[in-house]
Amino acid sequence: LISRLGWVAVLLYATTVPRLRLLRTLLAAESDRIVGGHGDGDGDFDAHPVQVQVPTNRTLTGRPRFVLHVGPLKTGSTSLQCAFSTLRTELGADGYVFMGTTHDLDKCPPQDDDDEDDDNDDTRQSSSRGDSAVHERTFYGALSLAAKGCHGQLKEMEIGTKQHRRQQPDVYPPCWSKFLTLLDAYRRNGTSIIYSEENISTMAVGSGFPYRHLLIALQDWDVHVVVVHRHLFDWLPSAHNEEYKPGPGKVRLGRWFRMQSTGNNGIGGGVASAFGGKKGKLGKCVDQGGRAVPTVYDLISRNVHHPTRKKWPDAMQVAMAMRREGMNAILVPMEEDDDDEEEDRDRGGDGDANGGHENGELEPRGGNRNEGMGGKARDLVTRVVCNHVPGASGTCRKLLMIRRRREENKEKKEEMVAAAQKRSNPSVSLHYDALAVGACHAGLINGTAISRGEARDAIRDHHEITNGGRPNDLPLSCPTEDELRPVLEASMDDEREAFKFWGQTWGVTEEGRHREKFRRAMLEGKKFCSVDSARALEEESWISFFAVMRK
Repeated sequence: LISRLGWVAVLLYATTVPRLRLLRTLLAAESDRIVGGHGDGDGDFDAHPVQVQVPTNRTLTGRPRFVLHVGPLKTGSTSLQCAFSTLRTELGADGYVFMGTTHDLDKCPPQDDDDEDDDNDDTRQSSSRGDSAVHERTFYGALSLAAKGCHGQLKEMEIGTKQHRRQQPDVYPPCWSKFLTLLDAYRRNGTSIIYSEENISTMAVGSGFPYRHLLIALQDWDVHVVVVHRHLFDWLPSAHNEEYKPGPGKVRLGRWFRMQSTGNNGIGGGVASAFGGKKGKLGKCVDQGGRAVPTVYDLISRNVHHPTRKKWPDAMQVAMAMRREGMNAILVPMEEDDDDEEEDRDRGGDGDANGGHENGELEPRGGNRNEGMGGKARDLVTRVVCNHVPGASGTCRKLLMIRRRREENKEKKEEMVAAAQKRSNPSVSLHYDALAVGACHAGLINGTAISRGEARDAIRDHHEITNGGRPNDLPLSCPTEDELRPVLEASMDDEREAFKFWGQTWGVTEEGRHREKFRRAMLEGKKFCSVDSARALEEESWISFFAVMRK
């Protein structure tokens, strides 16, 4: 039996190796064509050839780096992508090209406080991107959420390979072949790549993400998968806000709807009582097929363990899935903290739970403290670049210089932070929508004369601009500490898993610190509160406001 198995192994080796060598030869030839700037004009690539003009960035073993940032959602992805988009020149000098989600500079916070440099930001970005910008679509078409069609073709290829015993290289779908060819072109040039796409996290936990094919594609790269970890109690309200805030494609959030009672629709917050509150009694609002928005507490109390996190997986789910599939996942804390322990976790600490590397640049557990970059980097962008993008010393120095300038001028820093929050994927309070819905169902708004979006905006402008108020100044309905205990327990379980991932022990000190942060979020941040429409609509100022709106 052993002899027969040996002969089978010899035969498999003899038939497979020549084909793999042929594939590598074909990829190399195509890579030379792309890097050299020679297109065949056959339309296979709807992009110009890449002219790679950045320095090489390799490990001591000769492999370039592939830094894959996968989010998850609502963990600072927009800030990272804005920084990568703005600092292409510095990244290029460090041997990197940024191929991920790109944001317009007018929607991103400036990365330099020098006004003269700010005036040239658009020129810096366009000149430093070069022809590689058009190839982002190829990466996007192979790796992003929009690439589900490509992933489906890969699945069909696997089925066809098994059924017809075809060789894998002969049946790769065009979307993946283009990605492989471009990837090999950059590899042969020694150019490292940063790819950032937070929607990868929504696919990473399921069965549809092509892990096996990606591992094969990246086998000659030094891979770092960056996953940003946010405290679960802080992440869940933010995910709820992202799901229900108005935006492109969310048409039903701009339409009115009819509802019966809190028990049937989960609206809560006093909306049902605002128009009668009796079970089975309909509100007075016109039915346009709109979407009801549950309160953050109603949603989280039901979904703290399952549905919400299944739709939008949290960092621990993503990191564990990546590690199970053989990816070098690095878990980075999102929150700034003055505690040395959290800084040590970000830098790596002891052990090699996140995967150390032989090149001498990385600290244990996946840290990447670039040489000469002393001091603690508190903001997420600086920590990711300085600690987890190997060899990006020039970009790190640039970020630290910007940080020092901002610290010297705290007033300007506060202005920039406020402006950045308005420009780059801001959080939008759902209180105004809840108040608009409550007013419509109470008969204070004529839904046929004014749209849900118009009412929402008018309420916000009246409260914030006319009265100078903030969202949380409205009458609120907040869950008690006992009601939120399951959320706290789930969050602490999540933290224990994160500490285990980091190879550290979760102790009494860590639990006390986490409980205190949760208490601040609950009492001071009011993250789990919703507007109490019934109380608000009893106030004379709002009654007068809606009376004017109805005219």
